[in-house]
Amino acid sequence: MTGAHDRLAELGLELPPVTPPVAAYVPAVQTGNHVYVSGQVPVADGKLLASGKVGAEVNSEEAKELARRCALNALAAVDALVGLDRVVRVVKVVGFVASASGFTGQPGDFCLEFQTWTQTDFGLAGTGDLKPLLFGLGPLSPASNNSLSLFDLHPGAPGVIFASLTPLLAPFKGGWLIPAPDFALPIMAAPNGNAFLTFNMPVMAVLPGTVIQLQAWFVDGGAINGLSATNGLRARIP
Repeated sequence: MTGAHDRLAELGLELPPVTPPVAAYVPAVQTGNHVYVSGQVPVADGKLLASGKVGAEVNSEEAKELARRCALNALAAVDALVGLDRVVRVVKVVGFVASASGFTGQPGDFCLEFQTWTQTDFGLAGTGDLKPLLFGLGPLSPASNNSLSLFDLHPGAPGVIFASLTPLLAPFKGGWLIPAPDFALPIMAAPNGNAFLTFNMPVMAVLPGTVIQLQAWFVDGGAINGLSATNGLRARIP
């Protein structure tokens, strides 16, 4: 399985040194199985990269790069404290955008490429009330590198990722499922109950604006009907 630093390298990213605190706080702290990261600003080499409000002194494209720097600084703080390879998932991210009056592009500035992927409700719980999770990362643009990450699976369970190019969905257990997938990809859960898949988007792929629906199902003897399912995932081709 690819490590966190390998994945960052594939995306052309590198963790910066941890930004030293400028007041009475620490960059990150661990309590139990959780790590909390202090608020981050776009600092590089000890200098603030920009100041002002988005929509006035800072344009939207600049704001996206500054948000990316904040995210990298946060990851660096986590890595220095516990190591990124120990991280199972990100539970919560809070972002604040200093905005000029009338500016409404905050979601795009903060979410970066994450807005390409949209999660829906859980599908079907597995053994011990495990709730399989499916996450997507990457811009999905032609020739881009992307990934699918799965967590809380039955260890070693075989499964299939279903995908559909049509919006046909069926309500199921408070979420939804894909009743007629266009293609399926086999996948196997690792002994730790996780799975990871990387892929390069073809140069000549589907038309821009196309929505792909994804969901993964796994064999799980302790689940209802012997199967568990992840949340649904929608991916929009830019």
